[in-house]
Amino acid sequence: MQTSRYSRFQIESALAVARLIDRAGNDTETARLTYAHATTDGKQSKQNLASGQDLLIEAGLLSEVDGRVLPNDDLSILCKIPPQEAVALLDCLLSTYPEPDNDERNSFAFLPHAASGDWRTADVYREELGALGEEHVLNACRAELEELGRPDLSEQTQRVSLVSDSLGYDIFAPNLQGPGRRLEVKTQGGRPREAFRFFLSRNEYEVGRRDGNWAIVCCELAVEGVRIVGWCRALALTPYLPVDRNGRWTESLVHLPVTVLHAGLPDGV
Repeated sequence: MQTSRYSRFQIESALAVARLIDRAGNDTETARLTYAHATTDGKQSKQNLASGQDLLIEAGLLSEVDGRVLPNDDLSILCKIPPQEAVALLDCLLSTYPEPDNDERNSFAFLPHAASGDWRTADVYREELGALGEEHVLNACRAELEELGRPDLSEQTQRVSLVSDSLGYDIFAPNLQGPGRRLEVKTQGGRPREAFRFFLSRNEYEVGRRDGNWAIVCCELAVEGVRIVGWCRALALTPYLPVDRNGRWTESLVHLPVTVLHAGLPDGV
């Protein structure tokens, strides 16, 4: 479980700064003047905004170089998603997480490169495979919202895992009604037959169990490219997860029957 070192007000101060910094950056003096004259409906003082800048620097979203305050690419993601999602994402970046205690070799055992015994290569393969799946789901969600006539919501659809992988989901995708979809993407190399195999962390499962808008989206990497196999809610995963007995599981290799999955993506309407 994450332990935040900052209050929601401090995080909101940092988010206010994120929206004030120019994409090309600002010199330090211009940034100070911006904070002094910013319109925040009386919620933030210039001192609060200056502290918010420090939080963004700590999170690695801003840097100070030769008298200039420079945003990195991830800051634009933070500015595009709705405020509630942005608060959660920045909170994750500023929080401390324990190192996973799973056996790294076992966790990569089913990946193609693992057969060579090169576990670092398997790690890279897993990351690349995951990135392909996340980009495919991201583009599919954006295309769906464009077809529904909502390019503004398409713009808000973001791959939040690029900023932090501790949220318990990879993609935030708005829908036409409700608080939006939070999608955890799992991608398997090769076409699944009876079961889809993926690793699920305890954090991902707990986030999904508490959030009715969370879903896991399963993808496959075939010769023709990435394909969405289907999706399900967290509660559908419960029968296929370990039971806590003498210890508490932190990561599990899930063998999920493909018959559990709903076709396509969770509805954007």
